[in-house]
Amino acid sequence: MRDATFCPADPTTFCRMDDLGLEVVDQQPHPDHAMLLCRVVDPDDWCQDTTAAAASRVKLSTQAVVWALKSVVIDRMSIARITAGLGVSWNTVNDAVLATGHQLLIADPTRFAESTRQNTEPARR
Repeated sequence: MRDATFCPADPTTFCRMDDLGLEVVDQQPHPDHAMLLCRVVDPDDWCQDTTAAAASRVKLSTQAVVWALKSVVIDRMSIARITAGLGVSWNTVNDAVLATGHQLLIADPTRFAESTRQNTEPARR
């Protein structure tokens, strides 16, 4: 092989994060998966805001939390079954579902606006 070059293992290049404008700054290997902590190297105005995917230092993405909330409310799925599907602890899912449910369903002051308006209108005959 001509001009062979060997360098230390670089997770950024190996996982092709550099193609996404990300750099791996830390990693946590587990028996069945690995978690990579990345930072944005080259901000791109065409890409979506990375905080839309998940807030800083959270264990579940925004989509995972909404899916978990819908699974509890609509499908009546247990927290234990959701934790098995997401691969996180029971407390993580429970806290996320309670916080998101409170934010979306309880803390919304307009959640009863339609039913209040219907009750105050005079009955039509």
